[in-house]
Amino acid sequence: MNRVVNGWLQSEDRLVGHRLLNDLAPFVSGRIIAGDDQLDVDFLIDSGSDTTTLMPDDAYKLLGDRYLALPFSYDSSAIDISGVGGSYRALPLEVTLRMRDEHDDPLSISQTVWIAEPDPGEPSLTGNWTLPSIFGRDAIRPGDFRLSYIDYTVSLIRPDDG
Repeated sequence: MNRVVNGWLQSEDRLVGHRLLNDLAPFVSGRIIAGDDQLDVDFLIDSGSDTTTLMPDDAYKLLGDRYLALPFSYDSSAIDISGVGGSYRALPLEVTLRMRDEHDDPLSISQTVWIAEPDPGEPSLTGNWTLPSIFGRDAIRPGDFRLSYIDYTVSLIRPDDG
């Protein structure tokens, strides 16, 4: 039996070359739980991204000033992530991602999310502070992702572990 988590399509601006385009992008919401810290996050589903990434605005809301003190430049667990949205260093954070399925039952996923290094280094309305957090292939697996621009539907399908 599979569990279905429904998402939505949202209008998003993106820069392609030197042109700003507007397109519908797939999103899904979930609650990040990291110890005593919790935050509801709207994730852009990116099947081209290897990793699930918490971008600076959401990371700051989750961790507060502790986020700004993270050692991105010298922590040995940091990795470099590059994509259409840019390049940045990131640190791992083990979390539980809690979502709600189509029957409003909780679905919990134990997941490593990568916390993106902020650019600029303080809260801002510029740089990668403006980018949505990414729900990547590592969180889509072991399930499926379905998207329809005809029916305007977004679904994550996960095997029922219980």
